[in-house]
Amino acid sequence: MVEQAARRQEREAVKARREIERQRKALIKLTEQEQARLEVQAYENDLDVLLSIHKECRDPIDWMGLFCILPPAPPSKLARHELEAIFKKPAALGSSDQAAAGAEADFASLETAQKNYLDEHAQWHYWHTLAQSILQQNVGAYSQAINDFAPFAEIAQLGSAMRFVIHTPTFVECTLTVNGLNIIPSEIKSLNASAKLSTRKMPQGRFHEIYQDYVCGSALRVAREIFALLPVEHVLVTTVVNDTDPASGNMAEIPVLSVRFDQPTFNTLQFDHLDPSDSISLFEARGDATASRRSGAFTRIQPFTPEDFSLGSISARSGLLLLVARAQEQRELIKTASSKIRISEPNVSPA
Repeated sequence: MVEQAARRQEREAVKARREIERQRKALIKLTEQEQARLEVQAYENDLDVLLSIHKECRDPIDWMGLFCILPPAPPSKLARHELEAIFKKPAALGSSDQAAAGAEADFASLETAQKNYLDEHAQWHYWHTLAQSILQQNVGAYSQAINDFAPFAEIAQLGSAMRFVIHTPTFVECTLTVNGLNIIPSEIKSLNASAKLSTRKMPQGRFHEIYQDYVCGSALRVAREIFALLPVEHVLVTTVVNDTDPASGNMAEIPVLSVRFDQPTFNTLQFDHLDPSDSISLFEARGDATASRRSGAFTRIQPFTPEDFSLGSISARSGLLLLVARAQEQRELIKTASSKIRISEPNVSPA
């Protein structure tokens, strides 16, 4: 009986050990599957970031709305704490001391309110002045707005560099240096039927198709940010790639795409549904941002220059903005002057 009980206990222990081992293996398998799933998700997310760069953009800036915002009102001196002390405490119970303490608290509140007012007024004045300069088509203010809003921060995170030149109040030129082919994954990652990680070499055609969409999408994003930020009508975007120059064998910036985006056509685009490479055909463009599938070398293009387009004078739309801004400025001047004029009643003696 004792031996049978011992063997039964041993069998239970062995059974328990086997169950623990089974659970341990299942946990390892689950961990491997989870790691594979996360790796595939990361791969797909990296591709999505590259191919959806044109879908994101800040909201358009309403410069006229910013200009028309009224300045903050200065704080008024209030005696709230002092009056509370006077009316809550009878004179015999030392209301004078309480009133003095209340007056001191009121003074401290006024000092805080005054400091906050000065900060708010300085901020209002900054944006009011910038908006006025933008509406008056001051190209220096355009550069200031680009520096303040940093519309190309996400593009910079992808490793691209950006240069811009404001030629006229309606024409901005941008040069975008994008990453080379190494930004595109060389393998396709997926889960097989057993939920394990499967990798295979990305087909050459698909590889270059992804890179072309990435380059064209980046150009679209640059133009989209400029149109949202500034009252311009044309954005010239030239995209260059750091790659080996076949002529010299040295690393060089190779222009691969140059597009002049005009605002009327740009406003018709449905960014969530368009194909970046196909949409470039709607604009004046040189190049298609493709590399030779045989050699991997990019086709160098001759980029557009502002001289290729008739910039002309300020358009009717731009002239209207300037006219409205000047009218707003004159209104402010009249308002300031009127506040300084004191009108006195004539001293009429009774008959």
